[in-house]
Amino acid sequence: MTDLATELGFRQVRISPRRAKTNGIAERFVRTFREMLAWYAWQTVEELLALLPKIVDEYNNRPHRGKELNGLSPNEYARRLLAQAIQAA
Repeated sequence: MTDLATELGFRQVRISPRRAKTNGIAERFVRTFREMLAWYAWQTVEELLALLPKIVDEYNNRPHRGKELNGLSPNEYARRLLAQAIQAA
């Protein structure tokens, strides 16, 4: 999992085992992702695989209520972090 996280550029956060409620961010992501999948008609794995990039893009461009994001989309948050890093350099 560590290698996958490094390769795909995400941070792995460990939680206490068998305590799903402490993993609220992941649980909310799964719920939202399932809801987004239901918006589209797909029948085969190939159709689903073709939809995934669009769904991920939609997810990353919609506002999030997470504490750190404060209503920004993940993409907008990343753009602002990058702009701050450029200004600081």
